[in-house]
Amino acid sequence: MTLVVEQESEALGWVAVDEVDRRLLHRGFARAWPTLRARLADSG
Repeated sequence: MTLVVEQESEALGWVAVDEVDRRLLHRGFARAWPTLRARLADSG
């Protein structure tokens, strides 16, 4: 995987699923996160 750093990115890195809620997230991603997390759990 290629790491692409843009002007909007201060830091990039992998975060455990259980840690995502503890991060300051982009508004749109924060709204979508509960659905995305459920889909991840369902894909098992």
